[in-house]
Amino acid sequence: MHSLTYKTIAGAVAFALCSYAAGEEAPRSVREEIRAEMTSPSKYPDRAYSETDAEAFAEKYGKEATPVLLEMLKEDCSPRLKRKICFFLGKLEDSRAVQPMIDLFEASIKTEMDSETRRMMVFILRGLAYSGDSHAREFLKRCAGKDYWTALPVRPTVPEQHWNEGDTRKYLRKNAVISLGRFPDPAIVDTLEELKRTTVADDPYLCKKVDDSIKEARRRQEERNKGKTPSPDPEP
Repeated sequence: MHSLTYKTIAGAVAFALCSYAAGEEAPRSVREEIRAEMTSPSKYPDRAYSETDAEAFAEKYGKEATPVLLEMLKEDCSPRLKRKICFFLGKLEDSRAVQPMIDLFEASIKTEMDSETRRMMVFILRGLAYSGDSHAREFLKRCAGKDYWTALPVRPTVPEQHWNEGDTRKYLRKNAVISLGRFPDPAIVDTLEELKRTTVADDPYLCKKVDDSIKEARRRQEERNKGKTPSPDPEP
């Protein structure tokens, strides 16, 4: 994807990001440290960071990191860096990050998506689930449904014509369902069961993914009930 596309995405969400990033700033040294951690190829190598890494980052910096990550998210950087930022943002469990991530997701739909952009969008969905935010949950439910995608111009890039519009929609719907299974709320099982009865009832493949997500949600809740931290989710 050309850098112009990255700039288009960044411009589409910049206004919302600015409004959400307002507030108390971490000391400059901490802000620089956060930026260095996010951009270091050795600290969190591409495709080698996990839910455990994101939880450790959240414990180390807390919500002070939110404005820094949101500022980075609106910059002209690659989908690979943006997906890492969204993955880590989710574990901060800060409601300020939810709408900017949704805006980035929806701005990306309007571009000619390549594999890196699709991958970034999956990480956005996972970050939204980790946030535990009710607005994020409602967005994930919509994203799992067929109606959300009906009027959206989803386009794969020309070199990837084996990815047609239907494939892309199904891929992102599937990952919205998978992400709901990671939402840290016992009531998410009820949400998923309702989803199976209604939104995805006519799609056997997605119904199977809902069943898998229900199992994952229950497993995580059982571990929490035992006073344990749920065993980590691998990179999406």
